[in-house]
Amino acid sequence: MAKKYSSNKKPSSTGNQTTDAVKTAETAEPSSLPVRYGIIITISFIFLLTLAGSMDSIIEKWTGLATAVILLLILLISKRTSVLKEYITPLFYSIIAYIIWGGISTFYAASSKFAIFEFSKLLVALCVYIAVLFFTSPDQSGFKRVSLILASTGCFFGIISVDAASSGILSKVFKSFFSVFTDNFMYYGAFEQGIRITGIFGNPNTYAGFMALAVILSLYLMISATDKKNVMIASSLLAINALSYLLAFSMGSLFMFLIACLIMIATTEKGKRISLFLLMIETAILTFIFAFVSMIGLGNSGIIGLTSLLALVLNAFTLYHLDYRLRPALSRKMNENIRLLYSTVIVIIIIVTGYTAASLMISNEMSLNSNENVTRAIYVPGGEYTLTIESSAPVTLNIQSQNEYDLIRHTSTILYKGTNKQPISFAVPDDSKIVQIQFVSMGEATEIFSAEYSGAENGKVHLDYPLLPDIIANRIQNLFANENLVQRTMFFKDGMELFSKSPIIGRGLGGFENGVYSVQDFYYETKYTHNHYIQVLSDLGIVGFILFMSILVSSVASIIKAKRKSRSLFAIPMLSACIIQIFGQALTDAVWSTGVFLGFSAAILALITVFCAEPLKIKGSFNREYVRIAEKTALAVFTGLFVLLLSGNLYAQAHARAGVKDFDDIKRLILLDRFEYNDYKLSYIKNAPMSDSEDVLQQAQIYSDQLLKVESNSLAPYIVDYKFKVYHDSDAFDVAKQGLQNNRSNPNMWIRMFDVFEAHIDPVGPNVDDAADRLRSPEFYIKSVLELYDMLLERNKNSLDDILLTPSNNAFIGKCLEIEATHLYSVDWVFTALMTYAFDSVCAVDANLDGLPDSMNIAKGSAKGKEHGVISVTDNTVLDFNLYHKLRGKYTFNIETPTPQGIKIAYNGQELDVNYTKDEAYVVIDLQNNSDQLISKFSVTLPYATELEAITFITKLE
Repeated sequence: MAKKYSSNKKPSSTGNQTTDAVKTAETAEPSSLPVRYGIIITISFIFLLTLAGSMDSIIEKWTGLATAVILLLILLISKRTSVLKEYITPLFYSIIAYIIWGGISTFYAASSKFAIFEFSKLLVALCVYIAVLFFTSPDQSGFKRVSLILASTGCFFGIISVDAASSGILSKVFKSFFSVFTDNFMYYGAFEQGIRITGIFGNPNTYAGFMALAVILSLYLMISATDKKNVMIASSLLAINALSYLLAFSMGSLFMFLIACLIMIATTEKGKRISLFLLMIETAILTFIFAFVSMIGLGNSGIIGLTSLLALVLNAFTLYHLDYRLRPALSRKMNENIRLLYSTVIVIIIIVTGYTAASLMISNEMSLNSNENVTRAIYVPGGEYTLTIESSAPVTLNIQSQNEYDLIRHTSTILYKGTNKQPISFAVPDDSKIVQIQFVSMGEATEIFSAEYSGAENGKVHLDYPLLPDIIANRIQNLFANENLVQRTMFFKDGMELFSKSPIIGRGLGGFENGVYSVQDFYYETKYTHNHYIQVLSDLGIVGFILFMSILVSSVASIIKAKRKSRSLFAIPMLSACIIQIFGQALTDAVWSTGVFLGFSAAILALITVFCAEPLKIKGSFNREYVRIAEKTALAVFTGLFVLLLSGNLYAQAHARAGVKDFDDIKRLILLDRFEYNDYKLSYIKNAPMSDSEDVLQQAQIYSDQLLKVESNSLAPYIVDYKFKVYHDSDAFDVAKQGLQNNRSNPNMWIRMFDVFEAHIDPVGPNVDDAADRLRSPEFYIKSVLELYDMLLERNKNSLDDILLTPSNNAFIGKCLEIEATHLYSVDWVFTALMTYAFDSVCAVDANLDGLPDSMNIAKGSAKGKEHGVISVTDNTVLDFNLYHKLRGKYTFNIETPTPQGIKIAYNGQELDVNYTKDEAYVVIDLQNNSDQLISKFSVTLPYATELEAITFITKLE
């Protein structure tokens, strides 16, 4: 068997033969593997990573199962398991231990359903890691071969991603092929208007994560290529990967990439540093130039859309010829004359600094295509402002301000909305962090010549950036008030709060996603913390964090030791840069939670294990063989276990989709599926009330009690519904409280919960007889519903956002508030209130605590809530009401006010004849049964400033 380390150590003085051998090892090209095999492996790798990055739960689990089977076959059948003796290293054990701990966490995870989805990606990574470990030749040709496969894979994804954001010719074929497995890719690969491509995996930041690695790999291939063919291949890969990477313009990734490039230069041998530096400079310049060309095609189809693909080709063609003619000569001169190098670096710094300053200062007229919109930002102090815009045609303007809370929540305050046909005046709040001005052309191409503002501060709006590609110009607008960056600080805080709940072992993989609603200060949707260090703490606890950090520490230590001992010097620069990128971008993005990035990273970590990691010292070949057998057995048992468990999971899901026969069939699925058995238990209890079998009802009760112990972000409404159906009403409200505490920031949970209460308590609903029986003792139910409403008020009071309910929820809770206000709980009165009252402003829901009913919106003018439900309005105020009714009948919409005359009332946009009395204005309309749950929209115009003592929408029982 070949030795683990390549022979390119420092040459000894024994003669020229050793020196020649070293040179041969260092310049070896990856030619020993037939081209067709390399192509097959690359295609297979692309196929594997595509499925692993699909974010389709079923497909990713099937991919995890397939790779686990492959891994098991490698361990049990392959003769190359003997190489395990060569890789008894700290890095190997760190990686294996981290993945095994992730697998163990699926057994105690808060949501094993989420956990197995996340662990399936780790199984893919484990398979890639072991495969590279086993089948990579431990010399430079083997290193280049793997690098070429990875760089080619990145190139493929880059081309598809650019094409998906432009012409769509190639990506349509890609999407059509993979639609056999999942439809997810049909929605991926868009172009964020004027900002960046999102990548074929739907997330520009994770796409940028593995594309950065592909660029680093391409740099290595280019700098180490020695013949024309390999130079041509490497330059094409570098040019395409670099431009595809830039077009994603992930600022966090680019920052880490800059550091990675500096590390790569610093760790390169002295004789090659200048050449690598020049290669990076010429690649950066050409990529920047061709980014302008790419922007012509992005977002367009047809011939124009092909411009983006053409830019990739031209970048590759230009880089090859420029590099061939320029870099060798310059590198040679700079090596001979170090002053020339220093002068060049100084000139480059001056040019880059000057160009950056000029690009930010120089502004041209801005051209807008038909219906195109462009946003520009200004950073101004609070105060009154006037904006003057000169344009070839009127444009629509949307001026918004964001303070710190807005940046966190991705919300904004509209300061102005209209056109520039009239003077534009707006007031910027004192706490504003950024003001964004959106220009929208009105159906025709428009030139905007200038935009100037005056007021608390005078200045010009920077319209066009002629020296920058649009993706950069548009992305830097919020550079000093980036809502994504600000919001991620909340992700980090919530992740640490979840970590504090289970600090030692964590909540299991997927634990952040499962529990984040319980700790949020405002509602947002994300599966990950966008910081993998915090993600690991939350999901895998201190144990998992130590194992994860040991991968980083072992990798760095292995590279440093290899550098000191002059071992695998050809690999160290590239691997050093990759480690910086892999673990650096994990600080700001969810790259470690995506299958495609994990696949790339696993291959690179395997290369570090093969070429840099030093084996632990174990005396005796027998002992090393014993360790090898133990490693092989442990990996095989672990992998085999998850092959069985995943098989059971996927079989159960397929069986459930095909349809279950009876309750016994569901019980078998519960036993078969270790990860999603709670879904089958839920299915059991949802259907159990319809069964006459006492055994079924008893088993359903057992399952329901088991589900109560599960901390879930979705189960509670179903269990509450079941509890009502089996008349365990007190338990139903207890379950509701627990479920809402676990999901206090999730609006959908509150809405669904109140829908369930209404279905079982309101006599006008699907459970008429049961509701009528319950309302024979109405006080318990009314007070229990309002106790949960009080929980909502308390939640909104202490949060950064407000959860608002549906008109149906508002109507139901409003009826309960009406009953509570009277302190009368007689059966007749409760039935009357529930069946006749649709709205009463005095007892209306006010979840956002602004003193006004949530069912009311101020369309014009102003209104203010006062004591006892009184609403004070100004002249010419228009109020809109979105109200909900159930029963058919004559409904009266009535306004009590000292000055009713002149009030206008419209229903669903149609003005009605208003009846007036001394202190009332009202209309009467006939409404049918509202089985379609339609909303009645009333618009009230109040000509004079007045006080509205009450607004009601009620009917009478016939």
